[in-house]
Amino acid sequence: ANRVLCDAGLRGCANNWAKGFSSEKEGVNRAADVVRREMERSDRVDALLSFAAGAGGTGSGLGCAFHSCFSDDNPKIRPLHCVVLPDRQGDVAVGSYNATLTLNHLSKDAKR
Repeated sequence: ANRVLCDAGLRGCANNWAKGFSSEKEGVNRAADVVRREMERSDRVDALLSFAAGAGGTGSGLGCAFHSCFSDDNPKIRPLHCVVLPDRQGDVAVGSYNATLTLNHLSKDAKR
């Protein structure tokens, strides 16, 4: 059966990475709580696999914020963050900038 684990009720971030990363802390915390509850129901959790778009503001900025929140709260669990990158032309003018910010942030998190 399909089920919705989390509907954060967030609006889009208008392709703005910084807005997605910094202004939606309530949504990040809500999503982290859902993941935490699912982990508590499991016998063992070795890693968390998450997917996010790399070009838009919501997927890239909010995805990075969630990744950081999860990594800080669960240092023993390996986060695996898969980023869907834009093609060369992209759908939005700032897509390549958002993707660069995303990859930079995730690479810094990986070095901790």
